[in-house]
Amino acid sequence: MTKTITTSILLVSSLALLGCTQPPATMELAIQAPEVSRPARVDITVYRDTEVLAHQVLAGEELPWRGSWSLADLGEVDVMAAGYDANGTLVMQASRTIALSHETGVRAELVLAQVSQVMKLFPSGFDFGEQPLGAAPVATFVIENASGTPVPPGLHIEGSQLFVLESTCGTLQPGATCTFRVRLDAGAVGLQQARLVAGDAVVPLSAKVLKLAVLGMEPGELPLLGEPGVTVKGAVQLHNRGAEATLLDISLESDGAVTLAGHDCGNRLAAGASCTIEVRFQPDGTPHRARLTARERFDVATIEISGK
Repeated sequence: MTKTITTSILLVSSLALLGCTQPPATMELAIQAPEVSRPARVDITVYRDTEVLAHQVLAGEELPWRGSWSLADLGEVDVMAAGYDANGTLVMQASRTIALSHETGVRAELVLAQVSQVMKLFPSGFDFGEQPLGAAPVATFVIENASGTPVPPGLHIEGSQLFVLESTCGTLQPGATCTFRVRLDAGAVGLQQARLVAGDAVVPLSAKVLKLAVLGMEPGELPLLGEPGVTVKGAVQLHNRGAEATLLDISLESDGAVTLAGHDCGNRLAAGASCTIEVRFQPDGTPHRARLTARERFDVATIEISGK
């Protein structure tokens, strides 16, 4: 069904400022779109250089559409029709230049067609490579509006919550670019994959998250032997083999015969550093077992202690 909407735009021309009056120029415009790929919304803009002379917003179900404007300014104007999908992504476009005059009315038809790629993302793919569990590397991307109209990029990531937008971009003018960052929060072991999406541009993201041995204990096990009633002491060396300082939690599981005497590790062990953990054993002539555990965010080290 064709609908007719007439819009009157009152613009002050240079002749009006001089006290002269003249009839406006009338422009009749028809907008068509393929029935099978009708956009959700159409923005129609009449402009000269950067000045907007008229603007109309249509719902997709109003197509085909016919309307008219009365414009006081003469000369050449550009008419742009931009079709957007339900997500606000530019999917169709049509434009033409029209010469306005008082002597003749102007009739023009714009047929919306699918646009070529609207958004471009660089690089076209990104692999964070092998990352240790708990790492948070950041990658930089550039987005470009390759269309002829301002477009909100609608940046988002699909497929994994481990990839996070650290920054984003607002509406981009035609030909404009914007730099933004994506962070990998390596909180799960294994191959991680996602898609960085901006309109019709898609960039695959990937990373392989590894669980690296950070903590180490020496010796591998600790036997404590002694006479009943005589306290036996033992010591364990704890090493941080990681590249960063790590927060520690040290605990001992025991039936009470083996106790934690103390340590010089603090609650944060520097990268490459070592510390000493001491334990006590009270022999009573029967066998006892205990387990010493050191934990950091992504790793656990344990040692078995036996006493007799």
